[in-house]
Amino acid sequence: MNLSDRSLTALHRSWGRFKFGLVLFIIGATLLITVSHFHAAIYYLSLIILFVGFVIAMSGYLTILWQRLKGMNPANKRKDYDPFK
Repeated sequence: MNLSDRSLTALHRSWGRFKFGLVLFIIGATLLITVSHFHAAIYYLSLIILFVGFVIAMSGYLTILWQRLKGMNPANKRKDYDPFK
């Protein structure tokens, strides 16, 4: 698998985005389960944190998935193929 430095950097950033979103999601879920019953503002704040974390994590995950699927493209493997050799 021959990946350029640019795609490796994008893949690394995507993993960072995925992990950051996952941490936000866990914080939001923890707030929602533990302290959201004290006040309505805390409830809505925890929901916002939960959904923002979900969106960030899924955008990172979809970028990782796109990079993996792009690496499996059979057209990339046939670039150096010459049928007349």
